[in-house]
Amino acid sequence: MKDPVLVVGAGPVGLTAALMLARHGTAVRIIDQNDGQTTLSKA
Repeated sequence: MKDPVLVVGAGPVGLTAALMLARHGTAVRIIDQNDGQTTLSKA
């Protein structure tokens, strides 16, 4: 049984990590400080 994982931060790294974990069958919850999407580039 895999334990669920909490990903803190919904930036490019956090979302990529969450995607890879989910593809391998791990339950993931993502939290972020911001309420919504930003209009600024994070690149």
